[in-house]
Amino acid sequence: MRIIIVGSGLSGLIMGHCLFKAGIDDFVILERRPDPVERSGSVIGLFPQTFRIFDQLGLLADIKKLSLPLHHWLHLDPQGRTIYDGEFFDLLETK
Repeated sequence: MRIIIVGSGLSGLIMGHCLFKAGIDDFVILERRPDPVERSGSVIGLFPQTFRIFDQLGLLADIKKLSLPLHHWLHLDPQGRTIYDGEFFDLLETK
């Protein structure tokens, strides 16, 4: 049986990594875009549950080397009004 993972986003790539670590190599990751790296100015936000998964997979140290912590978050609505302005991510890390 061949496993098909649809989407090369964070979840799809983690699933592929988990299968590989489990010794399952008959899988393919499909992506509809010609370039799976989105270059639209977006970011990948990692929350505590994601860090736990990375730690379990032995990837957390590498992720921390490649990333920058975000401390202050300013979230605006489409009209430019402030929805949130604060140290949300510092609160997450503390908890």
